[in-house]
Amino acid sequence: VIQVLIGFDDGTLYTSKSVTSLPDGWYAPDRPWYKNAMLTDKPVLSNPYIDRITETPCISVSFKITAADGTKGAICIDYNLSVLSSILDKSKDTELNGFINIIDSDGNIVLGSKAEYTTKSFIKILPYYADVAEQLKTSAGAPIKVTDDKGNDWISFSNKTSDFDWYVLYRIPGETFFATQVANMIKSLIVGAILT
Repeated sequence: VIQVLIGFDDGTLYTSKSVTSLPDGWYAPDRPWYKNAMLTDKPVLSNPYIDRITETPCISVSFKITAADGTKGAICIDYNLSVLSSILDKSKDTELNGFINIIDSDGNIVLGSKAEYTTKSFIKILPYYADVAEQLKTSAGAPIKVTDDKGNDWISFSNKTSDFDWYVLYRIPGETFFATQVANMIKSLIVGAILT
């Protein structure tokens, strides 16, 4: 957690110890996390962004609260995405040489196959996906073949997350995919021949 902010309609603001100063004129009810939290009784998750105070990629979770005297407000918790990105970076599928990217509704990478991808536009990082970007959002696990700028084929699968308007993109090299497919087909033929 980078920081915790609790703001109220009357301008009262409480912050975690890690926040030592705020920009001049900073007022919680003017912030997007505050405004969005006031619109619903459920927690609100932001898209990834670079935090102005810590200058690190993060994501915020905010929700509406009511003080004992009835004053309305919101609490916001900022989470550092760099740690999660580095974990994802190290969790590359070595057997299939696959990569994972989690992409938000605006096409920005929430968590990328490389830590430096976080908060960047998915299409700017992987421009060869531009023609199939919309298809990826709705393909629900169906394989999609794309060719990168070096002529390498990739087989991609995507699934929408259940709680947020994000999707998870998993991609593996085409040669690995087809080798696996052929190997599975041969195994099936052998098993079928034995049973016959």
